[in-house]
Amino acid sequence: MEWVKDRKLDVYCLFRNDGIVLPIKLRLFDEDGVRQEFCIHRYKLIDGAGKENLPKAEMFRRSTVTFDCVIEVFGRERILRLMYASSDMRWSLLDIR
Repeated sequence: MEWVKDRKLDVYCLFRNDGIVLPIKLRLFDEDGVRQEFCIHRYKLIDGAGKENLPKAEMFRRSTVTFDCVIEVFGRERILRLMYASSDMRWSLLDIR
């Protein structure tokens, strides 16, 4: 599967009662137009500078929140950097490793 940054994707997520949003699963269409779904096995909260040093309460007061998410693709782990923009309620794929 060929990964393209800024590809439209759906993210299933959990909105906790304290306002924190957590990604659970993502869905996108591959280059052949076939829908692919991936469960997020692990994630890390990342601040704007790529660091993990902000308190969670501070992290979720921001207009965007960034996550490094681990998924499995064809038996191999991949790390995706996803960003959630609360202002327009959209998820973006920023990077693939």
